[in-house]
Amino acid sequence: MKTTQHCRAAAAIYSSDSDAWSHVSVELAVAPTFLFTDYARKPGVHVGDAVYWLLPDNYILEFDIVRRSLSLILVPVPVPSAGFPPDYWQSQLVLTEAKELGYAVAMVTDGSIELWKRDTDNAAGWSMHRSVPLDKCLPRMQMQAELSLLGFHEESNAIFVWINAGLFLIQLESMQSRILCQGFGDFEIYPFSGFYPGDAAGTQADILCSLGLAMDTLNMWHYEDPQGDLQGPFSMMTLQGWRNHGFFPKDFRVWRTDQTKGQAVLLKDAIQSMALAHLGP
Repeated sequence: MKTTQHCRAAAAIYSSDSDAWSHVSVELAVAPTFLFTDYARKPGVHVGDAVYWLLPDNYILEFDIVRRSLSLILVPVPVPSAGFPPDYWQSQLVLTEAKELGYAVAMVTDGSIELWKRDTDNAAGWSMHRSVPLDKCLPRMQMQAELSLLGFHEESNAIFVWINAGLFLIQLESMQSRILCQGFGDFEIYPFSGFYPGDAAGTQADILCSLGLAMDTLNMWHYEDPQGDLQGPFSMMTLQGWRNHGFFPKDFRVWRTDQTKGQAVLLKDAIQSMALAHLGP
């Protein structure tokens, strides 16, 4: 995709067989704000014969590869937003279980993600699919002022969510989460699944490695929250940081990924044990 000085979106197709680009065969007039590259920074999502990009001002740009056509789609407006579309960084294009175009929006007021799907029978073109409560898959801490949706990994149906605790990857079917990194940052995420073709579906470990995660992150820690839900895995550095900020009681217990809940130990003892192991004999 590219833009011209006349504020038009133009499309061309690259062929890896011929190692060449097609001629620019289609253009679409759009508002100047749609094309600010400082804002439209999320990769597109491939659905059927089309590729979709989320644009600022709450529009979706559709490029039909077969018909060679460009069009704009208005995103749905959730009811709790009082008639105002969500912020660009609080929304994300995703795929539904049926591999159709979906739209995720962070509901900062109740700490959840609403998932919408395209619905040609609905006058608005969208229908509410389901709501995902984030307290089931993220640490139980204040998220309202910081929640952002930064990307989507199509092959594993997982969404990248950033809160003040760090960047998390949430699998939308199982709702399992994994922390990828901590701290603040201006993230731009471009997930990939590899640079070679494969006939068989990858294992979970293959998917994690393809996302650039080190295998040693699989050996991390879990805990049970006060509601009885299992959380994790998280690195010990992450847990220690949350403990230092007062998120855990003194008798808080954790266990490693290769252990069971019955083998849980006090977090302070686990921290001390790892510190001694790091110092060596």
